[in-house]
Amino acid sequence: MSLVVEESTLDDLLFASVQYLLSAGESVSTSRGETLETRGARLQLSNPRARVSRTSALPHMFSALAETIWYLTGDDSLDHISFYVSGYKGLIGEGTGVYGPRLFGTGDYAQIQRVVQQLTVGSTTRQAVVELFERRDLDADPRDVPCTCTLQFLLRGGRVDLIVFMRSNDAITGLRHDLFSFTFIQELVARAIGADVGTYTHFVGSFHIYEEDRDKGEAFLREGAQTPYPMPLMPPGDPWPNVEVIIEWEAALRAQRDYEPPDSLAPYWIELGQLLSGYHAYRRKDSKALTRARDQLRGTVYDLYLSDRDHILEGELPDA
Repeated sequence: MSLVVEESTLDDLLFASVQYLLSAGESVSTSRGETLETRGARLQLSNPRARVSRTSALPHMFSALAETIWYLTGDDSLDHISFYVSGYKGLIGEGTGVYGPRLFGTGDYAQIQRVVQQLTVGSTTRQAVVELFERRDLDADPRDVPCTCTLQFLLRGGRVDLIVFMRSNDAITGLRHDLFSFTFIQELVARAIGADVGTYTHFVGSFHIYEEDRDKGEAFLREGAQTPYPMPLMPPGDPWPNVEVIIEWEAALRAQRDYEPPDSLAPYWIELGQLLSGYHAYRRKDSKALTRARDQLRGTVYDLYLSDRDHILEGELPDA
């Protein structure tokens, strides 16, 4: 029997997945190492805004947000994501299978914009499907073959459901980043057509944990249950101008340039920009700038992530 689980938060889905794979996963040798695997897994997240992990064993807030912004640019630059995920270039080949250009590119690759148009014109369509895996990918470097096959968006009852089909997914590293990015895009699509988010369903052909990550999985399980703390509602209205602002803000931070967001920017997007600002201050070991960013986020879902970085700079916590 494969894993079938429905939870309301990412951490609960992660807990059920890691627990199942470590206890019942089948040993399978792959080109990237030994794994514990289950096949045909079905994971459902009933609250897609609960997309961030609250644990210290598997931190991912900054890298997941940065990866999502990278997708939103439609860019294939590996230098962009490598700034946040060290060793990223070593995990892939030429980078021909990266998701951004296939989601937010031009022409036939403006697939998310096509989905928005389909859902606007035909509210019950079953054809709002994004293709990430292509047959030609199998002729490229095996490390560049996309793990995600398709994303299907369905508008039902005023809510946008998203169903994602994966050929392969790593429960320790891949799942938490994929869920964050895809549910964020789900909410963008929903807001673009004046709807709310529904459920998120994640089907995986080979769902696995690498043996080398067993210790991380066990440490995560020892942390136990986390208090649910979803991201706030994305504000109503056309989200794409705000997306452009966040893209510009992130690029300025990475280039170590000052950036002043427009006065019209909603608090939702300002908080994401401040979160990134705090992370970049942490990277520069700029305690004062980190404190300023954290002060802007006190009482929000993001305070925890900057307070952890603050404690690391003060030597009160080990670097994660």
